Amino acid sequence: YLRAPWNTNNNPYVARYNKTFEYETDVMPSCTDYYDMLGYDTWLDFGMNIANGAHGPVHGMLGGAWKANFSGWQAAEEAMGTDSAKNLVYLSVASYPQFWRDGIISCPDSCSEDTALEDCQCTCAGLTDDDTMTTNEDSSGSAATTSPSTTELLQRSGVFERIARHDVKGKLLERHQNELTGEVSFSWVGVEELEQESMNTWFFKMVCDVAQTGDMLGSSSPVDPIFWSVHPTVDRLWQWKRLSTDCMYNYSWPSGTSIYGTCSGHDEKDMLPYAGLNPSASNSLLDNKGLYDLLDPTTSDSPYVYDNFEWAHCLEEGSDVRNFCTES
Repeated sequence: YLRAPWNTNNNPYVARYNKTFEYETDVMPSCTDYYDMLGYDTWLDFGMNIANGAHGPVHGMLGGAWKANFSGWQAAEEAMGTDSAKNLVYLSVASYPQFWRDGIISCPDSCSEDTALEDCQCTCAGLTDDDTMTTNEDSSGSAATTSPSTTELLQRSGVFERIARHDVKGKLLERHQNELTGEVSFSWVGVEELEQESMNTWFFKMVCDVAQTGDMLGSSSPVDPIFWSVHPTVDRLWQWKRLSTDCMYNYSWPSGTSIYGTCSGHDEKDMLPYAGLNPSASNSLLDNKGLYDLLDPTTSDSPYVYDNFEWAHCLEEGSDVRNFCTES
């Protein structure tokens, strides 16, 4: 099926689940999120942060994640409290791609409809059946520290970097860079230094318990019809941003700056794998920058524009998100 390799859901139908494991989504996009998005004055910042409050929670609410007999969230909740466990659950589901690309998790090449559930699961290197970390032994036969450690794997895979880029308000993860060596490290906000490694281990275990996810929660989200009513919300915000020519806005797309780091397909000059997007050159391929230019609503080449930019529900709340800037 048209699903990510780490999503082993072998049901042929569009899947939705109203919880992420056993947590219900209690965060929804708000007019404040729209206003904040329009306040970013570069494409780099807008593009990196649009996955946050302005629409991201809708994907989680509609997609959801589940795994039979998984109780890791419950054990984490007992150890660190509901809020911390809930945050790690949401972050873990979003971290499957980095673990898969790094080779930390491996998944079956295919899962037919009649494949048994236990044979259709991803597995994680470094964890035993009882969810404890494997260790290396030193020359005397004594157990040494795990190599690489959970912290090293979380950093090497790009999971920490992605969370830090996504967490623009710095509520979850803090990024540190040594001024002398340039070495980068990360720490959980509000977690004591002695508890940082424990937090990393809990998080690592959660990511390793790879769940089946609803289609809206992954790269297969366009197969869910509701995707096509969710994403125009993002596009309309972006068009209004570009139509507001009296406000500051600068184009920049440095290489490797998406929330996915250096993942192919996310940079300015990466080619789109299909033709027909440009009505005046139906056989030509576009790179990401070419599509960006084609969809510029301030030019006559744009094949569409929205009929209004009112956000009536925000006006009813007394918030006019269109007035996001007062000076150019």
